[in-house]
Amino acid sequence: MRDRSLKGLLLFVMLALTACESPVPTTLTLSQSTVEFDAVGGTVALTAQVLDQDGQALPSARVTWTSASPSVAQVSSTGSVIAAGNGTTLIRAEAGAASATATVVVRQRPASLVSDTGGGQEGVVGDPLPLPLSVLVRDRLGAPAEGIVIRFEVAEGGGDLEPGVTATGFDGRASATWTLGERAGEPQVVTASVSEGAGEGLGQVRFEAAARAGPPFELRREGGDGQSFRRMGTLPDSIRVRLLDRFENPIDATPLSFSVKVGGGAVEHSNRVTDIDGRAATRWTLGAELGPQRLEVTAPGLSPVPLTALALAIPDTLRFIGGIGVSATVGTAVPDPPAVLVLDAGGLPVPSAAVTFTIASGGGTLLPSGAADAAGPQRSSISTASQGAASLVVMTDAAGRAAVGGWVLGTAAGSQSVQAEVDELPPKSLTATAIAGPTTALTIVGGNGQSGVVSTVLTFAPTVVARDEHGNPVSGERIEFAPLPGMGVASPARVQTGSDGRAATSWFLGPDVGQQQLLARVEGTTIEVTFLATAMAGGGGAGG
Repeated sequence: MRDRSLKGLLLFVMLALTACESPVPTTLTLSQSTVEFDAVGGTVALTAQVLDQDGQALPSARVTWTSASPSVAQVSSTGSVIAAGNGTTLIRAEAGAASATATVVVRQRPASLVSDTGGGQEGVVGDPLPLPLSVLVRDRLGAPAEGIVIRFEVAEGGGDLEPGVTATGFDGRASATWTLGERAGEPQVVTASVSEGAGEGLGQVRFEAAARAGPPFELRREGGDGQSFRRMGTLPDSIRVRLLDRFENPIDATPLSFSVKVGGGAVEHSNRVTDIDGRAATRWTLGAELGPQRLEVTAPGLSPVPLTALALAIPDTLRFIGGIGVSATVGTAVPDPPAVLVLDAGGLPVPSAAVTFTIASGGGTLLPSGAADAAGPQRSSISTASQGAASLVVMTDAAGRAAVGGWVLGTAAGSQSVQAEVDELPPKSLTATAIAGPTTALTIVGGNGQSGVVSTVLTFAPTVVARDEHGNPVSGERIEFAPLPGMGVASPARVQTGSDGRAATSWFLGPDVGQQQLLARVEGTTIEVTFLATAMAGGGGAGG
């Protein structure tokens, strides 16, 4: 009985002690388990509900707030959460032994994309620009947006970007190095945009740059090289060059030097500045030196570029210097063979020019050099002529002279001519006088076979013509007229042939009736002819 009472008393005491215990925080609940921010600086207020062991709210319970990563989110003593940087963290609330956490995610969303640096630059083609291209991204609260993927792309002009895709840093900036394209003067454009759809509606940032040509790389011949023209003449085609960089862009406003190195000529302009197309030109007047001549063009930083021309001696004047006014017997060589002098426009001799000598009239022949000497002065005209031709080509020597070896005249007495011709110059003619050879034949041409009264003069004068072996009349030949004894008198007895080779005299018949004879002889030779006449007694008729 006593034990039962003791147990009751103990139970009563325990219930009494329980009824007097203080409330303690046993459960803590947050108003949000997850908080998301799209901009740095954004705030969200968290509230904490604290319950005691009886499930009753403890509004006066002291709650302590902490952030696992303040660089992502910070929390005030009252539970106000402020976004500090991209990332994920936990906000912890504690009240006594009770606690709870909320996950905070900060993921900035780009709200603006603007150009920062690098626009409007000028650079050299194929080279990086001095300043990188830079953009600035901000979120909706204006804070620099970190980790935003930016895509840089070449829109015009070629070139390269490094990197093409990059992310913004803590300061919201992303940059790339722009190496310009290869064409100078053409638009060079790069665009920058937010990648992967995060920047929809933001558009693009546009960067423009001016590309200028690079340093001289090549001086290219464009015209005037390799011409052939007369020495001391201005080449018909101007000397033209073009200055280019390594991408073949023209380089303007650059001084070039033109200078003659071989030949002694001159240029119209020794210094020229390239035009907008990189071109420069001058005129080249060749020097007096025959053969190859050289001009060099120099640009800053490059080796000289040679251009060549061939200076020719082009015939401009052709004149005879030998064989002028000569004469010779038909069928023989003239004493002074035809020779010409060929000069160019500057009055200088033209060597190695082909001069064509041609028999123009008279039917003679031309002998090559050496043939006349080989024939010898006593060779017959036929033998000498057989070595020649109606036309010969003779090259001028270093002094511009050309001569045939000999000119054998044709067999017709009178004026004969040779013609000389070189290149396209008008031909020149040279005249020689062909003199008939010695008389080989005497022919009666009138006054033979007449009848007349004795001791009277015949009506028609006995006439002869003297001819050489080729039938040419021989002038100046002395003819003796002599009747046979008792057959009259010739008056004059000696007559010189005229230009037609004729000679005539008067025949006074002798006193005897019958046939009478008159001899006509080439003086000093046995060449003769005999005239016959019939002498009649007074009162007879006459005949011719």
